[in-house]
Amino acid sequence: AEERNVVRAGQKVLSMGVKSVVVKRGEHGAMFFAPQTVCLFPAFPLEAVVDPTGAGDSFAGGVFGYLSICKHKNIETIADAMAVGTVVASFCVEGFGPRHLDKVRPKDIVERLRAYKSMLGFQVDEVLEAMRGVQCSEGSKT
Repeated sequence: AEERNVVRAGQKVLSMGVKSVVVKRGEHGAMFFAPQTVCLFPAFPLEAVVDPTGAGDSFAGGVFGYLSICKHKNIETIADAMAVGTVVASFCVEGFGPRHLDKVRPKDIVERLRAYKSMLGFQVDEVLEAMRGVQCSEGSKT
C-alpha cells in the first residue's frame, strides 16, 4: 500500500534495513531520516521561482558533492550536506534550466549558505571550511 505520510514512509523505509533516507519534497524542501532522527530542511525562500527543472538534481549534486569532501559521514555532516544541497537547488530554480548555474560563484553559495544558516539557526562554519578543502568535523559517530 502507498504511504502518503512522509514521516511514516521514511520510517517504513528505515525498517527495511537501510541506514538513512533522504526524501526530496520539491518546493517544500527535503527531509532526512535515520534511526531516532528526523530532520526537516525547508526550501530556501526566494522572491520568485522561475523554473524548477533540475532542482532535484542540483540538490543531489550539492549533497553528494559536499559528502565527497567529508572524511567522516555522520548525522552532522549529512545535515550540513543537506543545507548545501538546498542552497545549490535554490540557485537552480532562479532561471530556466540548470545552465545558468554556470554563473553562480562560490562566494554566492557561501553568502546564501550563511543566510540559510541564520534562517535555520545552526552553524555552518565547518561546512564552509570543508568546502574550502579542510576536512569535516568528526561529530558523533551515529
